[in-house]
Amino acid sequence: MPDVLDPYGRFVAWNNVSICNIAPLVFTVISNGPPMILNATVYPTSFYRVTQNVTVSAIIVNDLTEETPELTEVYMNLKMPSGSWVNDTYRMTYNGTHFKWSSDFEGNATGNYVAVIKATDLYGQTSMSAPLSFTMMNNPPQVTAITIQTRTLNVGENITGSITASDVEGSISVKASFHGSDGWHNVTATLSGTSYTFSISTSGWSAGDYTVYATATDADGTSTVYQDPQKVTLTSPLPIMLIVGALGAAVAIAVALLLWRRGKGLT
Repeated sequence: MPDVLDPYGRFVAWNNVSICNIAPLVFTVISNGPPMILNATVYPTSFYRVTQNVTVSAIIVNDLTEETPELTEVYMNLKMPSGSWVNDTYRMTYNGTHFKWSSDFEGNATGNYVAVIKATDLYGQTSMSAPLSFTMMNNPPQVTAITIQTRTLNVGENITGSITASDVEGSISVKASFHGSDGWHNVTATLSGTSYTFSISTSGWSAGDYTVYATATDADGTSTVYQDPQKVTLTSPLPIMLIVGALGAAVAIAVALLLWRRGKGLT
């Protein structure tokens, strides 16, 4: 006959007719749910690279007391402007109340990004937040001044000067442009110390006033154009034959005057 419990909860071993007292074994099965991601936010939703930071944050709530924030892994999966995803790379840190991630995105492409927060608890249960979108913008170059050594000169002479320009994110290319009745004349400026210097010949240009511009372009292709409030004026030099003729006429007049004075006995 098989071993059984008697009406008093005692185990009866029929094979050797022994009886022993047995205490009921009581236990509770607890169901573990995935983390809850609350108040998921991104701020600001648009910002300038390098000079500003974007911050992604959320509150993570677990259902078991042993699942402390320190034992919860929280990552931000990020969709790039190109459409590709970078997953399980940007880990969010706990500051006592929230999980946060912040960056100035130096070296990253400008455009629209999508962030999704991923939280995994102590037992491997995972949950994902709704998508969070933000836009990163490029800081345009700055051009603040154009300095020109001589603003009135003859056609054929060189215009020499410098441009004050900068970019908080890196290197730029700079050029000076002169616009007059005969069109545009451009010259690339070269970095020298804290400014960009240039020199351009005006040979073949028309006489007249020229408006001066400086253009700075960064690595993203963003350009800033600055117009100099002062113009450059080119004048036409006197033709050499006219100069020679004028000199000859002056000499002839001087000789005639001298002869006349001698004829009058004035010398």
